[in-house]
Amino acid sequence: MKTSKFFLVMLFLLCSCTGTYRVIDNYIVSYYNAKDPKSSDYSIELFCNPGCEQDPVVDNVKSISWNKRTMVIEQWQSDENKWYFVLCAKDSLMCCCRDTLLGPFSEHEKDSVLEARQIDISKMEEKKWRSPF
Repeated sequence: MKTSKFFLVMLFLLCSCTGTYRVIDNYIVSYYNAKDPKSSDYSIELFCNPGCEQDPVVDNVKSISWNKRTMVIEQWQSDENKWYFVLCAKDSLMCCCRDTLLGPFSEHEKDSVLEARQIDISKMEEKKWRSPF
C-alpha cells in the first residue's frame, strides 16, 4: 500500500512537472525530493522512476554528462566536492540493477577518475540546468 502511494505521488509529480528530463533508461532529473517525497523542500534531483531502494539519488544537479555506461554529475554548491559518478553494474546504466554511485569528488579527483577509467567526457551527451536559487 505504501509503495503504491509512493508511485502514485511520483506519477502525479512527473505528469505535472514540466522540468522533467529523461537521461537514460528510467533515470530522470526533475524538481523533486526523492529522499522525502512528502517534503515541500525540492531541488533538481537525479533519480529512477520507477526505481528501487538501492538506486542512486543525487540532489542539486547542475549538469550531467553520460554515455551508455557512465554518468558524471555536477552539483550546484560552493563546496569543492561537488562531482559524482554513476557507474553501470551490468552492460549499461539501468535502474534496479545496482548501479554504483561514487562521490562526492573534487574537480581534481573527478579528472583523475576520468583518466583512470579512460572516459572521454567530450564524447558524452550533456545536459545543464539553470540555478534553482
